[in-house]
Amino acid sequence: MMKKISYILGLLGVISIVISILLLTKEINSENTLLWTTEYQNKEDISIKFEKYNASSFQKIIINKDNAISYIIPLDVYLYKIINSITEYNNNDINILKYNNAVDNDEILNLIDLSDESNTSKVVLKHELDNGNIIYLEKKLRNGSYNERLHIFIKAFEQHYYYVCYQINNKTFSDSFINEVINMDKYKDDSNYLNQDGKWYLYLHANNKKAFELNYNPSKYIKNDDYQGNILSLKVDKDSDKLINIYFYYDQKGIDENINTTFTIKNSKKLMLKDYVAWLYTTIHKEVEYDDYIIMIDDYTKLRVTFPKSLEDKVDINNFLNFTYE
Repeated sequence: MMKKISYILGLLGVISIVISILLLTKEINSENTLLWTTEYQNKEDISIKFEKYNASSFQKIIINKDNAISYIIPLDVYLYKIINSITEYNNNDINILKYNNAVDNDEILNLIDLSDESNTSKVVLKHELDNGNIIYLEKKLRNGSYNERLHIFIKAFEQHYYYVCYQINNKTFSDSFINEVINMDKYKDDSNYLNQDGKWYLYLHANNKKAFELNYNPSKYIKNDDYQGNILSLKVDKDSDKLINIYFYYDQKGIDENINTTFTIKNSKKLMLKDYVAWLYTTIHKEVEYDDYIIMIDDYTKLRVTFPKSLEDKVDINNFLNFTYE
């Protein structure tokens, strides 16, 4: 009888150990769902423990008009700025930069600067997804201040990628957060985001404004490409190489009428377009003159419309003032 009891107790002990190992393995696997490779590491290993950053809910932001390319942001971050080069969202914990131009492989290596920085410990981890996207997790410790950057390169065309960077300080990205922002297919498409001919739609998710929609005559102006960013590019003739570029700018801190251009400014004048204060700049680049309109929508937003002066008789600036912003 005692032998039987001992056998049962021993069996229960073995079962308990097996269950404990399985639970531990499950916990380890849940915390290490991504297989990282170390691209770079300098100085000592970064092993300081920080609070893990995660978010409770997320949403998709569309990059191109057919919803094929997108990125994910937490619902509790809001639009901070849209300028030529970046679209920026943030809150008190995280800063998200979406770069408005596609980058190639060489630029990716330059963006993940692997130089040895003085007083900085740094490690860069890499993971490649089945869909062709590439992610880098960069950890930096300098003079007691810790920073993590999650770089996501979203396959756009050929060897080019759209680039989104998530930044946090003195926290570490949880595996749950990383898995959420790279699993873009789980979020359903919304046809409202589609840019149809004659319509330019920007979903903003700003604190005070959610969307901008501009309507134009598609029989008069032909869309040049399908990129969904802060630029709408049009032509008056499908075979022409002369472009009408319309830019949307936003800054939560406030925005002014200044033009940001590498072109030479010849002159400018102030005017009213409908109910909007505007400036018309004449600029020149490589002996080609341009009309460059800055339209002040409100204290935080402006629209810029620029085209070669040779198109003046074919372009009416009032054609681009039919928009809703709410």
